Amino acid sequence: MTHAQHFFLNDFRGQFFEQGYGGSHDEEALDILITPSKHTVLCGWQESPEADRKDFTLWYISDIGEPLREINYPHPMNHSIATAIAPLSSDQWIV
Repeated sequence: MTHAQHFFLNDFRGQFFEQGYGGSHDEEALDILITPSKHTVLCGWQESPEADRKDFTLWYISDIGEPLREINYPHPMNHSIATAIAPLSSDQWIV
């Protein structure tokens, strides 16, 4: 999805909310994980602003939809895309 990701999430209070995320480059979330602390972790890719490639990206979002952290792992020559995420412990994941 270009410039925005829209998610409908059911938070721990049983309520649904919609939140839009995105920047000035193309990006796509390919998997989603809800942590035991009710935070949301998304993995996928984001278009590199410096080169014609896709960078492996993680988004960490609070239980109320507030973006807490965005982590990019660029590869200097090739596309790098996170396609799936799984929990290892309460605050650790394998991508």
